[in-house]
Amino acid sequence: MVLLLFIANLILISVNAVILLRSKRQNYSKKQLEYHSNISQIITAIVNAIDAKDPYTSGHSLRVAKYSIGIAEKIGKNKDFLINLYYIGLLHDVGKIGIPRDIINKQGKLTDDEYNVMKTHTSIGRDILKDITTIENMSLGALEHHEQWDGNGYQKISGNNLSLEALIVAAADTYDAMSSDRSYRKALANNAILEEFRKCSGRQFEPKIASVVIEMIEQGEFDKIDVNKILGIEHIYTVNTIGVFENFDFELCKRGGDAEMHLTGGGNYKCKWKNTDFVIFRTGKKFDETRTHSQIGNIRIKYNAKYHSKGKYSFLCVSGWLVNPLVPFYIVDYWTGSLPPEYIYTGSAFIDGSKYNIYETAKNESYSIKGTQTFKLYISIRKKKRKGGIISITDHLNAFENFGVNLGNLFEVALSNVAYNSSGSAEINNYELTIGDTVIGKTSV
Repeated sequence: MVLLLFIANLILISVNAVILLRSKRQNYSKKQLEYHSNISQIITAIVNAIDAKDPYTSGHSLRVAKYSIGIAEKIGKNKDFLINLYYIGLLHDVGKIGIPRDIINKQGKLTDDEYNVMKTHTSIGRDILKDITTIENMSLGALEHHEQWDGNGYQKISGNNLSLEALIVAAADTYDAMSSDRSYRKALANNAILEEFRKCSGRQFEPKIASVVIEMIEQGEFDKIDVNKILGIEHIYTVNTIGVFENFDFELCKRGGDAEMHLTGGGNYKCKWKNTDFVIFRTGKKFDETRTHSQIGNIRIKYNAKYHSKGKYSFLCVSGWLVNPLVPFYIVDYWTGSLPPEYIYTGSAFIDGSKYNIYETAKNESYSIKGTQTFKLYISIRKKKRKGGIISITDHLNAFENFGVNLGNLFEVALSNVAYNSSGSAEINNYELTIGDTVIGKTSV
């Protein structure tokens, strides 16, 4: 209960701050924009904590918010409605904070008692959000997103007695549930999702909303929704931050100096840094530490970049971590400066159309994803520098293994900018990340 009250107060303060700033948006200063971004990050952090209770729904709330405003824009709602709806979508599942993890993560059908407990997340969410009055129907979005047009939902509310926001979020929530992998099944094909929305129009879904969802599926529009463009929200980070944005894990980590990271969608980003002792910007994907890279399947990154740096040394690269044993690695496409002498040459391999020289170094009692540890770091440096192309991560990891490196389970891969004692800027475009048979990313037109 104490945790729920704390979360409710934090959300209340954050949302009210966003609305206050939004009401003055025509006079935004740079500091106000940074403050707006920081407040949005607090809300997103809360949302990520909610979704983290179930590894199979990671990013669910962000996707529901995104899909909701895509649907609402299609039916002609104005900018203020869209902004409100975005926050309603983000926080629609906030009540799951109050549901036991063993119920949320249960693989298989819930018992009647467990299902009744799960259903309470809507009323818990309403209670958490009820004091937010600056966003109309915020609490109803949480309470009613499992209601149905014909009255067969959790609360048995029907038709025009339901808020429009909740009707839209309910459709977006269902679309995401059907189009995503779950613990008990793989994502459904578009034809199956279309059939469900056609069959349930006028029953589970308000007919006009169902018609819009059907059209968006047929036109492939859900993957093209641009939250930044629709809302004008700037995702700019100037302090150390870890989060999830549009299906990509991202991180800004710096020591000393100034740094700024601007997420532009689909893994793409702009960044700049000045007089930093160390800085890393990265967007990519984290894994659950249960599979080796070969078990996951083909992993590669395709990208284009603009890159400028001056100072000691810096890399445009893929960075990653493996566990059991703990192994960090870099695959470097472009660099400035030279490696420190403690990096030992171990051999070379021909990958991605060029020779790569491979080095290793020992890190004693150093920072890692598992706290302070001692481990070996491996780096593969391309002989012919480039600022774009395809990096076959699987091939590079195979090369490491050929040189006797013991690689455990994969934790993370990310397209990164890493710099030491330097200043510079970079821009990542046309980023596509392939994992097995899945491709995620956003290619610029």
